[in-house]
Amino acid sequence: MEGKTCVKKRLFFVVLFVCIMPIVYFSFCNHEEKDTVNLLDAIDSKNIEQKRIIKIAIIDSGINDCDELDGKVVKSFNVIHDSSKTFDGYNHGTPIAGIIAGNTLGVNPNVALYDVQFLSEDGNGDLEHLVKGIEWAIDEDVDILNLSFGFQKSNAILEEVITRANKENILVIAAAGNTFGFGVDYPAKLPNVISIGSVNDNLSKAYFSGEGKIDFVTVGSNLKSITNKGDVAYFDGTSFSAAYFTGVVSLLISELSNKKEAYKFINNQLKNFAHDLGDKGFDNKYGNGLILLIE
Repeated sequence: MEGKTCVKKRLFFVVLFVCIMPIVYFSFCNHEEKDTVNLLDAIDSKNIEQKRIIKIAIIDSGINDCDELDGKVVKSFNVIHDSSKTFDGYNHGTPIAGIIAGNTLGVNPNVALYDVQFLSEDGNGDLEHLVKGIEWAIDEDVDILNLSFGFQKSNAILEEVITRANKENILVIAAAGNTFGFGVDYPAKLPNVISIGSVNDNLSKAYFSGEGKIDFVTVGSNLKSITNKGDVAYFDGTSFSAAYFTGVVSLLISELSNKKEAYKFINNQLKNFAHDLGDKGFDNKYGNGLILLIE
């Protein structure tokens, strides 16, 4: 709805196999008629040589302090109350952060998180606050915007601020939406946003994942993270797939020396490392294919 956004839990199953030294390599095999992805020669993610700390803005419901996220958040902005204190009463921003950067559960613990709260305890948020949060993240010179929420209609002001982020070489990653096979939500539907869908354990599209403007897919069910109360739990939905994808991307671009190089690589080259699923080539269920990190 115009002016309001609602977070939708979402998960994706994409398979990316990462070998970076300093280039990313991966291999896969198909067995019989069922798509199966096997890593033949990969480097442990813990051995990736990171040249810089990637700055990730999580624009969501806030991130609560807990041991799993100790030291991860370097700066916070509560757009709702125009303050530096956030509180995740919706139990969404905290698990998103845990998947991306948790000390023991995260894809890439070696990042700097910028916590932007524009969603209230009931998961609703004003479009005006979303735009203001993105503007704040741009000013903080982040590398990635993680947008794990969706809504049905776009807005010219939102499109303008995302375009501004792109011009600053900021990667914008968003959940495709839990639309049960119907269209992709905004902002993921925008052409300059990387839209992440979800697959299940059989590498088929998750029943809840949207179809249409999908760029990549990744894991989206039973993702382990931390709740807003600090407990370990499992999460489903494209929101959490987008978080996983953000973590993988942050690892990949940490080997690249600057934002411009990283932006060009992800937008132009990442599709060459995705495992094709569904119809041969790009399709509206799996996009460019599956991305999965082998640790």
